[in-house]
Amino acid sequence: SPIPRSPPPARNDSALAAKGPDQMLELAEMVAANERLELALEELQAEHFLETGGLRGAAQEADARLFRLGNEVSRGQQELARQARQMDERRLQEELELVRRDLVRELHRQELVEADFLGCLAPENPGSHAQ
Repeated sequence: SPIPRSPPPARNDSALAAKGPDQMLELAEMVAANERLELALEELQAEHFLETGGLRGAAQEADARLFRLGNEVSRGQQELARQARQMDERRLQEELELVRRDLVRELHRQELVEADFLGCLAPENPGSHAQ
């Protein structure tokens, strides 16, 4: 916020009249110097305002960039998680296929064993009992 200008010195015409020309000149120089200092201060305040505005804009841009990067990271993590799930699914499907093959082989082996067993139990000459 701008610093308020100092009020002009109170005019006391009788006091000014009592002063000599050297003092009047010195007073005028002081008033002029004060005005120059106030102008310089206003310029510095304007520069400060512009600089802080620029810094605010840069900070906002940095925040926006950080937000975008966070979104990109989040999307990347989601994609990695999706790919990991797909790999797990493929691995499980392959494992299931191996188990199915083993099961078919085992069932086939058991059928052969059962057929052998039943073959052993069957009479060798089925027509001999009927006579």
